[in-house]
Amino acid sequence: MKSNQHEQLLTELITEFETFAFTELDNETSATIQGGWNMQVFDNDDFTGLLGSFNYGGKRQLIHNDQISSIIIRSGQWRFYKDRDFKGAAYTLGSLANGQPAYYKLGPGTQYLNNQISSFQQVG
Repeated sequence: MKSNQHEQLLTELITEFETFAFTELDNETSATIQGGWNMQVFDNDDFTGLLGSFNYGGKRQLIHNDQISSIIIRSGQWRFYKDRDFKGAAYTLGSLANGQPAYYKLGPGTQYLNNQISSFQQVG
């Protein structure tokens, strides 16, 4: 092989390695890998069926739209909206004042948006 062919092959290999080795993680994946999270959302009202773990930020439009039935908040204040793009009826929920996680069941008989949340964001 000629020298420039070696250089081209090496460049292609380095580019492929960088793409594989340095893929940027989203907030949810990063929180899961690090073992830390500030808020988790669940499909069922007994805190089972994990839909996602979040450190901060929010989601303008949920993949699991209208499926959240329970929430654990370890830190901060979070606002949950009935409609996408942070619109519609909303409830703000947060961790306990003593620093303990707060557990919210959104099931029937509560004032919250059981199976109606379409977006959320951290507000404090």
